[in-house]
Amino acid sequence: MQELAREPLLLYLLGAMHRDGKLNTEMFAGANGVKAKILIYQTTLDWVLTKQRPEELNFDITEFDTEDLRRILMEAGLCVTQSGGEWTAIKIIEERLSGDKAARELLEKAQQQIGENPLRNALAAFYLRPIKGSGVQEGAVEFVHKSFGEFLCAQRLAESLEQWTWVNPYSRRREFLIADEQLEEQIYDLFSYGGLTPEIVEYLMALLDDSEKFQPVELFERLQYFYFDWCEGKFINAYPKNLPFNQMQKLRERGIGLGLREVDIYAGLNVMILLLELHRYAQIRNELKDKINFHPCGQKDSKEFERGRLLRVISYSNSFNLDNFLSTVESFLRGADLRRADLSDAYLSDAYLSDADLSDAFLRGAYLRRADLSGADLRRAYLRRADLSGARLRHADLRHADLIGADLSAADLKHADLSGAYLSGANNLIPEQVKTAKNWDKAVYDPEFRQQLGIPETGTASEDDS
Repeated sequence: MQELAREPLLLYLLGAMHRDGKLNTEMFAGANGVKAKILIYQTTLDWVLTKQRPEELNFDITEFDTEDLRRILMEAGLCVTQSGGEWTAIKIIEERLSGDKAARELLEKAQQQIGENPLRNALAAFYLRPIKGSGVQEGAVEFVHKSFGEFLCAQRLAESLEQWTWVNPYSRRREFLIADEQLEEQIYDLFSYGGLTPEIVEYLMALLDDSEKFQPVELFERLQYFYFDWCEGKFINAYPKNLPFNQMQKLRERGIGLGLREVDIYAGLNVMILLLELHRYAQIRNELKDKINFHPCGQKDSKEFERGRLLRVISYSNSFNLDNFLSTVESFLRGADLRRADLSDAYLSDAYLSDADLSDAFLRGAYLRRADLSGADLRRAYLRRADLSGARLRHADLRHADLIGADLSAADLKHADLSGAYLSGANNLIPEQVKTAKNWDKAVYDPEFRQQLGIPETGTASEDDS
């Protein structure tokens, strides 16, 4: 509440809702973190749409009922997010709504009765103001209280993700109402503008979790099929219908100057983000953890498994910007399943890989400077000549990891398990650093360094460990 109340207009809304008895401590029972914030936003939306202006007055002003207004606001939130700024042109919202038959008919009806731009009136009902100096002659709007933009965008995305799992009740076979081709088109429409932010994803997963229509297994399966097809270049190489090219044209008409590769890359990376989040969501739920398992390289022993798949994704994603993969996906790699992945020479400096499973991963020569690998499973990982300078390896499991020739200068090894780890030729190690780890005396060192540690000849790693 203290955070949200820093915005003057939102402070006014919170005060008015409290006055009307719509905001009290009892309503937050069992809600914390992002769910508490969502509860405040949803209550604010309902209050503005139904209480501040009675529903009948809203309809008189805009010719839209409350649910229509809610739909328009979600589309506005998506448009503002896709623009990469804090405002969007009204014509872009109109264009997106025109693809919805019911919304288009409502706009046409309102236009006839009001005689002016009905969408502008609808947006004004929720404190969206015209923006000056945007250079858009047809008019543009921005959210007066900007914290709602990403929340509304997340609501719009959640609505689509739920619809992608709806099954045709009249089909003898299990057919989805939204077919694969239509799903692929919608993915590019929603997710090709740039990378999803942690805030939007946090809202999105919380909204889905609270929804009775959320079907995580079906959603995971459909998104994973898209991901594997994207990895093989199915969409960017398609002819004559090419979804990345068509979407690039649409975005450029809206003033978003992304190129063909960027459009394709962001669509794929955002689907990867959703898959990583669904994997994390499932792993703490007994009824789902065996049904939802995402590995960017494909599951071991499956026909999709390819050790170098993630490395290809990283290389492709960085083809127009060296750190594009990390800047887009980094926040979502915590706890990722990366077992047996081939990430040799991968650029992963400053990567956030805490609690990730990198057991048996091939990381020869990987750039992991200042990477957060705390709690990561690195058993038997091949890290020869990897750059781990400044890396955070607290509580990491490094049993039998091959660190020969790795750069470990200033690496934090506190409570890391070094039993059976190969540290011969490791660069810039100092005894004080090693002795903060667990089982440091059971690792394999050069004879000279072993002497510095004060380990007698019999204290070296056992034959079994080796």
